[in-house]
Amino acid sequence: IAGFVAIHAILSNWSPPAERTLIVSIVAAAQYFVSFVPWGFYTAVDLFDGIVLVVWTVLWIVTIDDAPQQKKRLISAHEKTYIKTSIENYWPRPSHNQGLSIWRILISKEFFSVLFVHITMNWMNVLVNFTNPHHM
Repeated sequence: IAGFVAIHAILSNWSPPAERTLIVSIVAAAQYFVSFVPWGFYTAVDLFDGIVLVVWTVLWIVTIDDAPQQKKRLISAHEKTYIKTSIENYWPRPSHNQGLSIWRILISKEFFSVLFVHITMNWMNVLVNFTNPHHM
């Protein structure tokens, strides 16, 4: 679950609000696509996962930062400015006296809908991954 939250935190800093839905959809689809990739060669699943993990970790360390402002390479000044201004101008920032508490977030219907979808998607992923090898 921590990775799920972390990826959304990073995407919120990197993706302009007008493009965020598409970017989050691609990331979510890739997450479930990757769980089906090793099915064709089930005996080498661990080897495949290990190789992908090492390659992904190296690419992540070399190319990814938490926010565009921290990035020194692979992004132009124009792109940094575009991302920063589009994020700043999209949503008004809440003031400190609005009384937004963690309790209000936890009992909101939006939170419960996201929680329900996340748990359901993970449960379906577990079911598919654990039942498929029995058919091979």
